[in-house]
Amino acid sequence: MHRIRQSFFWNGLTTDTKDFVEKCAVCRQTQRANPKEPLKLRDIPEYPFQLVSTDIFKFKGDDFLLIADPYSGFNDFRKLKSSTSSEVIYLLRQWCSVHGIPEILESDGGPQYSSQAFREFATNWKFKLRISSPHYPQSNGFAERKVQTVKGILKKCWHDGSDPYLAMLLLLFGVAKVLQELRDNQKRYADQVATPRPPLKTGDNVRMQTGHREWKPAKVVEMTESPRSVIVETPEGRKYRRNSKYLHTTKASIPSENSPTLECESNNAHVPVSNEYQEIAPSEQSPDQSSGIQTQYSGENADRQTKVSCYGRKIKPVEKYDPSKY
Repeated sequence: MHRIRQSFFWNGLTTDTKDFVEKCAVCRQTQRANPKEPLKLRDIPEYPFQLVSTDIFKFKGDDFLLIADPYSGFNDFRKLKSSTSSEVIYLLRQWCSVHGIPEILESDGGPQYSSQAFREFATNWKFKLRISSPHYPQSNGFAERKVQTVKGILKKCWHDGSDPYLAMLLLLFGVAKVLQELRDNQKRYADQVATPRPPLKTGDNVRMQTGHREWKPAKVVEMTESPRSVIVETPEGRKYRRNSKYLHTTKASIPSENSPTLECESNNAHVPVSNEYQEIAPSEQSPDQSSGIQTQYSGENADRQTKVSCYGRKIKPVEKYDPSKY
């Protein structure tokens, strides 16, 4: 904006420039990643095993199933014979028969939990399945943190040959009040560098981040039960589930599947500028014009342009620093 104000002026310059940049497809395609959003806390369960978080992790080449309770801090794990949905369902059925069926089961979007067999298991056992957004493991953060704790215990027990299940008994159980205080402190520190953004709505035109400073056009077509997680559709007709961290609203129109793609050459790329704000050459500008930017030439400096604003003030060109003059 500073460089534009040095060379041009018209009423609404700032608004028109920002609006032009927001509608520029190339600018939106290479923009920076979204800033961090304020931490969104979930409600604390009212009783143990009302909400259960689960995840699958590897240790020494073997697969393990982690099951954790956010209310009490209790966590358990079972060794998997295979990393299939049927094996995970079998162990969860055994676990639920002892501790009870939870109201909500949290997990990541792994194939074991997103399969049709696991969805039928959730329907038959009457619990709600909550899957975290792809590429956003923070949605299942409690289970991810417990995985680190259990891995640390397994590693220590593996070195000294002790029983890992006996070591699990040494973990302290949490209390709801203490858990709420810890969460409040966590949110206060996390939000210090966060930037709130308006929630996404169905029909919003967005850009979906696919890599470092790479954004692909898409459109919000469906909302999900998880916070800040939506279903988007690309111009090719493919649907993705993404967290709002990887989505950015845009005013640029979303191209259709048959629309031509935008190609930019390395040396000749340029963005077309509306004729309303193009600079007028001296030979084409009439002397009666009193607005816009005028260009004059004089004597020795005929090869050097002197720009004059619409108010008659001369705009001096920027000179480079020359140490020999001082």
